[in-house]
Amino acid sequence: MSGLAGLAVETYDLTFSLYLRDLGIPGRQMGVIYAVAGLATVLLRIYLGHVSDHWGRRGIYAGSMGVLAASILFTPAAVGSLGLNVVKTLRDGANYVRLAMHSLYLFDAERSGFKRLIANTQGFEVIMQGAGALLGGWLLVRLDTYTPPFLMAGVAVIAGAVLLLYLPKDVSHKKPVTTLGLRSLLALDLPPVLKLVTARQFILTMGLAASHCFIMQQWFVMKFGASEGTVGLIMAIHRFTFGVPLVLAALLPLKRLRLAAALALLLQGVAVTGSTFVPPPYLWLAVAIWLSHDAIGASIWSPIHAEWVQRYSRQEVRGRQASQSDTIANLGWVIGPLIAGECIQAGWIDGPFFISGVIMALSALPIAWMPASADKNSDIEEGAPLADAQEVSPSMRATGTNGMRGGRPR
Repeated sequence: MSGLAGLAVETYDLTFSLYLRDLGIPGRQMGVIYAVAGLATVLLRIYLGHVSDHWGRRGIYAGSMGVLAASILFTPAAVGSLGLNVVKTLRDGANYVRLAMHSLYLFDAERSGFKRLIANTQGFEVIMQGAGALLGGWLLVRLDTYTPPFLMAGVAVIAGAVLLLYLPKDVSHKKPVTTLGLRSLLALDLPPVLKLVTARQFILTMGLAASHCFIMQQWFVMKFGASEGTVGLIMAIHRFTFGVPLVLAALLPLKRLRLAAALALLLQGVAVTGSTFVPPPYLWLAVAIWLSHDAIGASIWSPIHAEWVQRYSRQEVRGRQASQSDTIANLGWVIGPLIAGECIQAGWIDGPFFISGVIMALSALPIAWMPASADKNSDIEEGAPLADAQEVSPSMRATGTNGMRGGRPR
């Protein structure tokens, strides 16, 4: 199911960015479309995480695939600003819910091997995204930007059917869903360490979004004059250089997760910013530098972050708190596209990538305040107990649970 979803999502994302270009949408408006999509479903995603604590993850998981298919299907009919905002919002909201339910379901199924499972399943999905990029590039060359969404909507429907037919029913409490008011939805009543994890991921996401929104596909065209087919190939390699290392990273017996994540984030930022210093016509040199941001960066920190979110959420409300954490962190997708849009509007083509790398490198700093329990690797310590959600590092105790001064790397 994850593989089929990855195929549909990547093919759609490649063609949607170029579809906006074909419609003549200016850079600033593109940024707004992506920003609105990142903001519009915030409360819904948190509430669905709350509901999943009571009625299980499977139904919400399958429902998100249905909405994803519908948003992809109706994209060719969206040509005005309102229609484009609606389909992009539905696509992003459904995909975020799908990914949230995926992580929750895996952690419910096997806590002791969660990091390995999430790396393997996400790795396979990303590899299939690479196939989707190749397919999208081929369809763009052979056909147009209107046809791929019809095909990918069908793939998303098949993925949802596979999920409903073959995914075992998950364990749920089957309790009536308690009322969750607006104040509770917006409350930051997360455990102290989860707040830190969330803040760090928000910084990273803001940087990531600046270079991975609509500009990701268009930068190679604007700066180096790459063809649509070449862009499809680059996006495919981009996915393969993340998916394959992600699967291999699941085999690494990492014992110092904080250090591994910090170094990976630093290297990722250097790679993205570094690619902007390559002048035309050296397209493939820029591509090689840029691609290393996933191969030696995201493949390491991504599964570590996923485990930290699940581990430091309070177990009785893990669906809600994990969804709150992911949703707040993903608000970076509201700011990042706006940064990219303003850079393009100002004529600074390299701006989104340059700023993106700097912000991603800076996102490693908050890891210095993570407690020692963050180094526990559940894939090594079979059956290792969950970390105390209320635990804080000594440096955080010195300044209060929200303090961010006086600490030093452990």
